[in-house]
Amino acid sequence: ALFRDDGALLASSGEDAAAFGPDRGATLFRERLADGRASGWLWTGGTGERAMVVFSRIEGLPLVVVARLPEAEVFARWKTRTLIGTLVNV
Repeated sequence: ALFRDDGALLASSGEDAAAFGPDRGATLFRERLADGRASGWLWTGGTGERAMVVFSRIEGLPLVVVARLPEAEVFARWKTRTLIGTLVNV
């Protein structure tokens, strides 16, 4: 999703449109950008499922790019490797 740095949603697609509704996205990252950070990440459960949200200010422009990945996808590879490693060691 693409936001102005005042929190206005400019563009989104698919699940992002629901997750980052007009006001939701602004509240997710506005506080973190206010303290001077240019990027960061957080966990959110705004759509009923936890997701990792990553945001980054675009240098020289009043824009913030925001992406999200559901928790299940974030940990899928780790869970698979852990399971395989456990089975190999047994």
